[in-house]
Amino acid sequence: MAEIFRFTLISRLHDAGVLSDDTATNLMSWPHSGFHVHHSDSFPASDREQLTRRLAYAFRTPVSLSQLSYTNAAVQVRTRKGHTMNFSPLEFLAHLTVHIPDHYQHYRRYAGL
Repeated sequence: MAEIFRFTLISRLHDAGVLSDDTATNLMSWPHSGFHVHHSDSFPASDREQLTRRLAYAFRTPVSLSQLSYTNAAVQVRTRKGHTMNFSPLEFLAHLTVHIPDHYQHYRRYAGL
């Protein structure tokens, strides 16, 4: 399954013009591709609500733009519980970049085809 997903994804990106011939060939030659099949509780393909929830979880951002306001001097973030946090722009970027993995560090993202 992982190889089928890998081939399909790389092929579609290549066909869409996102990947060059050399890049697609290079990605397909990797012996350890990083693709993995994660099998959790299955759900019927017709369950659009479950699909939407899982995709929203897989592609969530560290901060929602609807909870963020910005001026030249301050960044204000509202939490889900209604609290407000204020940062200078540099402090906000420092807190946000914590979510960027170090070199050779990998975070798992669950998304699929």
